[in-house]
Amino acid sequence: MTHRFGSLVTARGDSKDVAGEEARPGLTSASVALRSLIERSQRPEHLYGSLEAHLTGTSALLVEWRASMPLCLAGMFHAAYGTDGWDDPLLGVAERGKLQILIGAAAERLVYLYCALDRAAFLPALGAIGLPAVRDRFSGKSIKLREEDVAALALLTAANELELLSQDPDHWRRYSTLLKPLFSSRYFQERLSKPAREAIAAVASKPLRGFDEAYSISSIPNTEEG
Repeated sequence: MTHRFGSLVTARGDSKDVAGEEARPGLTSASVALRSLIERSQRPEHLYGSLEAHLTGTSALLVEWRASMPLCLAGMFHAAYGTDGWDDPLLGVAERGKLQILIGAAAERLVYLYCALDRAAFLPALGAIGLPAVRDRFSGKSIKLREEDVAALALLTAANELELLSQDPDHWRRYSTLLKPLFSSRYFQERLSKPAREAIAAVASKPLRGFDEAYSISSIPNTEEG
């Protein structure tokens, strides 16, 4: 299937907040392009099944949590350049311009950051106070993140991990060394939106392989903002 980036510019969005119905036209266009990229790359599988299902599922959670349109689009393409945990790219970093045309510069920047970050170093930083400076695994340079970057990447991380858990209940057991401290962190929780915190609370209220009594969000304030 021939992929035509230029015909799908309508997927871009700059709204601060989206509801499910409002997000669908742009995300539907983006999902067509995503399927084309996956078919072109011949990389249809992810950790626990379909790569397309995982990417669109992550984006769907962000829509449900009323994330910004750029973040919802970034969720759909968050593994486009490969990640530290899944280094099987759909596009090379030299092709960033193509993805920028498709989903917009703001969304593509979040995709790049998510793909460029070293999980072992960055996930603990998401659960710590302050703004981390992290290493770009593609360029080797240091990236100084803004607070809005950290908040967006925290929300994207939460959506990614909850979507993977929905596919395999053993997911968090396998990665508990990284995920358990993060999801137990007050600072990580405070960076999330209220709907995301509620989704995590719903998961934490159930028996969860890999999380015992040390996994608790009871001390996290249930704030109303963002």
